[in-house]
Amino acid sequence: VGNWVWTITTNDLWWSDEIYRIFGLEPQEFGATYEAFLAAVHPDDRGAVEDAVNKSLAQAVPGGFAPYGIEHRIVLPGGIEKIVQEHGEVAFDADGKPIRMVGTVQDITARKNAEHALRESEERLRAVVDASPSPVILKDLDGRYLLVNQMYAAWFDTNAADMIGKTIFDLLPADAEIIMRDERRIYETGETSMHERTLPFGDGRTRDVLSTKGPIHSESGEIVAVCTVLTDVSEIRQAERNLAELRESLAHLSRLGTMGEMAAELAHEINQPLAAISNYARGALRRMETQTVGTADLKPVVELIASQALRAGEIIRELRGFLRRAEPKKERIDLERMTDQVLALFASTIREGAIAVTVQIPRSLPPLSADSVQIQQVLVNLIRN
Repeated sequence: VGNWVWTITTNDLWWSDEIYRIFGLEPQEFGATYEAFLAAVHPDDRGAVEDAVNKSLAQAVPGGFAPYGIEHRIVLPGGIEKIVQEHGEVAFDADGKPIRMVGTVQDITARKNAEHALRESEERLRAVVDASPSPVILKDLDGRYLLVNQMYAAWFDTNAADMIGKTIFDLLPADAEIIMRDERRIYETGETSMHERTLPFGDGRTRDVLSTKGPIHSESGEIVAVCTVLTDVSEIRQAERNLAELRESLAHLSRLGTMGEMAAELAHEINQPLAAISNYARGALRRMETQTVGTADLKPVVELIASQALRAGEIIRELRGFLRRAEPKKERIDLERMTDQVLALFASTIREGAIAVTVQIPRSLPPLSADSVQIQQVLVNLIRN
């Protein structure tokens, strides 16, 4: 920092060695007057410097002082430009006339260049972030928005600038604590994370959102913010749900087709117990008509009728279960019992073909969890083939 004194009454200007260094001059090269100083000021800034000086001089504080300060460019003898910052004050005599002005000069070129480079970098970053088709946000440890792109703001039907300084609690209060818990974990571990959630947004839509979060570090390595990139996967999830429904419809049609091909076998299988019930019932009626039967004689006949009725009911239940249309649902499956149920549908074919069926299910198999209807379909297809 250089020091200077301007004696206004004589127009003498004194500079310290640092000011000569800043201005790139030698003492003998400088006229040591206010006009010589103005000659070193950049032409585009000279008017602003004169206005600032005159404003301070015009305050006319009797026996007091008036402040002076300005940032401006200077041009060195070789044409190099610098930016300097000046601070000072004007001293007035008892009549309010300016008699002396003292102050400092500091070369702030490096700082201004760094600020300019930072602004350009921020503008480039803003341009890249705003051009992103995905919402991008930057939040601090308290969940306060530091940076928001236009896509994210559109999800809340607002402007990006209006969101800066707000917190996630202001925008998504119902889900804020869960979101903040994820981000606090990033501050603790420094690891990137991915989560998918269904969230309501300010534009009235509820979205399935894939959230990718990562830490932002300072030059010292400290985590100072969390960057989040959101991907709207609502259409993908809806397509998956539609595909699952289509698959279930096709599976249901396949089961109907299978039953259509097995119609004769199933009719025969159901007719057997029904025919037995009919025969047993007619026989019992004839014996009752002749009055040659007692209650003890009818009991085994009724038990046979009940047994055949249960068999017919079981076949119908298995058939209804196989044909039912429902969302796939995993459940514990007794594979041995399921195999017996499916074989029951083919009982007449097995008997008429004199087919020997052997079922071997290892006892060491782990518990099976699957959709029972789908497993039945697999078994039916295997047996039919």
